[in-house]
Formats: sequence, structure tokens, C-alpha cells
Amino acid sequence: MNKYNWGILSTAKIGRRAMIPALKESKFAQVAAIASRNSEKAKNFAIECNIPVSYGNYNTLLNDPFN
Repeated sequence: MNKYNWGILSTAKIGRRAMIPALKESKFAQVAAIASRNSEKAKNFAIECNIPVSYGNYNTLLNDPFN
């Protein structure tokens, strides 16, 4: 069974408290990346939430094919 990769375009509380935990519980989804307007904030968030990739801008995430 393949999982769908998700990229989160925010480091807001709703992602941390609701969206990311729900995706991590799903057998059909995985959180592949996080993006923020601040690269350091994105990196720290990714480490805290065990997300493999972080981006310091939204466009880079939107252009990532998650290969």
C-alpha cells in the first residue's frame, strides 16, 4: 500500500496539534516536509515533529515533487 506524501505550509499550532498527528496516524499518509517563511523555524519544527525535510519558504515546498 502506498502512502501519500504531505507537505505542510505552516508551523502554526493547528499543524502541530491537529494536522500532523492526524496524518501520522493514517496508514495512507505521511508528512514529508514542512515550510515556513523562516528557515530556522521550519528546521526546528521539523526536528521537533520528526519531519524529514524543512524549507524556509513556501514556493520551494510547492515545487518539491517528494521524490
